[in-house]
Amino acid sequence: MRQNKRITFKGLLEEAWHTITHVEEGFIHTVIALAKRPGKMIGEYIHGNRKPYQKPFPFLFIVTTVYALMLYWLHYNNEKHLLEQTSVDFHTRFILKASYLESKFYSWLHIGLLPVYGLLSLIIYRQVKYNWAEWMVACCYIISFILLLLIPYQLCNKIFDFSNTANFYIQLIIIVCYSIIVSADLVPGRFRLLVVFQTFLWCFTVFSLFLYTVQGIAWLLTVK
Repeated sequence: MRQNKRITFKGLLEEAWHTITHVEEGFIHTVIALAKRPGKMIGEYIHGNRKPYQKPFPFLFIVTTVYALMLYWLHYNNEKHLLEQTSVDFHTRFILKASYLESKFYSWLHIGLLPVYGLLSLIIYRQVKYNWAEWMVACCYIISFILLLLIPYQLCNKIFDFSNTANFYIQLIIIVCYSIIVSADLVPGRFRLLVVFQTFLWCFTVFSLFLYTVQGIAWLLTVK
């Protein structure tokens, strides 16, 4: 009968190092691929060339966690100021609840909404022969890289303090531009204007869905 090897401290360190280096290698390779040819990379993963890349769900979870921590750090002083006010009205409590949800449950909210993201993509990009699950994979990668692009923007916004209107449109431009780059390779067909329209529609529906989900939950928690 074969005996299992005893667990040793050295063995734990070797296993931890192996895990970290392999995750890091796959993560960096995935980020580079999503920066250079995102549509091609996503298509390769869906069609079976998966070994070089970070898996979609861990990739989304890592990025959304980093993004949520950054949002919390950027908004911490504002939240503290609001909490120190003598009388906190409904609007202030609503803002605090929404901020709390984003900082604590950002990853889980995106993961929970993934089936809806995938379904919306399936409906909007009907000419692409991907099934529901494959579109969920594509959404993982697209949303993750968009959030990576928004990290330096959020840092700039903290410094320059853009107006709400400017903030909205700058983020929208980043989201739409990257999504169009993805769809250029991912979505076949000669009618490129149709693809651009579909991409605008996808951006609007997916990110509005996330925004109003957060705000809806925050409103329900505030009125209790």
